[in-house]
Amino acid sequence: MVINIENIKKQILDFLSIGDIKKALKLLVDLIRSIEIKDIPQFGEIFADYARKDPKRSANNLYTTFQLMLRKRSQPLQEKLYELDKYLIEKYCLFEGETISDSFYGSLHETYLKVNKGQIFLTNQRIIACGHPTMTSIVKGGPTSMKTKYGYAKDFNHQMKGIAIRESLYKPATESGIMTYGFAFPILNAYKIKRGKSTVQYTINVEYETQGKFYDAKLNVKVSIDKIKGDKERKEEILNNLEKTLIKNQ
Repeated sequence: MVINIENIKKQILDFLSIGDIKKALKLLVDLIRSIEIKDIPQFGEIFADYARKDPKRSANNLYTTFQLMLRKRSQPLQEKLYELDKYLIEKYCLFEGETISDSFYGSLHETYLKVNKGQIFLTNQRIIACGHPTMTSIVKGGPTSMKTKYGYAKDFNHQMKGIAIRESLYKPATESGIMTYGFAFPILNAYKIKRGKSTVQYTINVEYETQGKFYDAKLNVKVSIDKIKGDKERKEEILNNLEKTLIKNQ
């Protein structure tokens, strides 16, 4: 059966325009499962059109929920998601002079956010992680301690600070008129660079704004490479690329 992507795209954008995210996402999920890799550019334009209509929210909020709904992934679906990420980042998300130097499957964990398993793109200016995000907690001891008022307050403040930092990291892109897609982390002035067996860590200083006041914060970023079966050389290549790029930008 021939799939009319443009017709479905119109339906999705119509649902989004009236705020019916649930129906739009269901159509998105059904569509990406049905199309072929060659159709990914057409599919990607749905996110691009949405970003143009709502630049403040951009495609990122929509894509985050989309990622959550696609947790169970076959290899063909994973390949489609990689092509989608690559297509949108290369076409809509790079600054002038920014180029992708490597990409791989993994996770990214920073002080306030964890981006679970997905594609990670290394550029000469940033690390861009695509995947479903979860906010981190600083309250130790599990669910019991979370029930205390102090625990709730401490975790709430931690998460609000993380949101403010995230907004500050989006700002250069939104001010430049490029799409915010995935979770981007600058690498300029990186320090405390540390390489592990499957990870590379670094720290950056960021400035963020809350209620009209500006503050400084340290952001610890840890990139983890997913298992690459039977390809130790490729894993070492990724680690080398990450480490060398960070050292070059420190």
